[in-house]
Amino acid sequence: MINLTNVNLSKKDHALSEREVRIIEVLLLNLCAQSNASVTKENAALNPVAKDVEDVFNINMVFQNPISLEKGTELKETIERRIGNALKMSGLEGFDLVVSEQRAGELKSHS
Repeated sequence: MINLTNVNLSKKDHALSEREVRIIEVLLLNLCAQSNASVTKENAALNPVAKDVEDVFNINMVFQNPISLEKGTELKETIERRIGNALKMSGLEGFDLVVSEQRAGELKSHS
């Protein structure tokens, strides 16, 4: 069972303005929320996570009720596909997208 999914988009030495970062954040929040609604049909809180300098977007999707490993895998693939397509369609290149899961009972280490 999975209780949390982290979505992080980063680009080393990006030259995005604060406004451009905010626009990307809103787009990705909507894509993550839509992905969760279509795949899990469960409630999830989308909580911002502290960002490093190279991070453009970093959130934790925390599920009210843990989701199955199968739903977690489907959600991860859906988020990766939707965000990847949005970046391509926007002409944004060189970004690193990492979607990771935390299984129920695991402690996430903070680096």
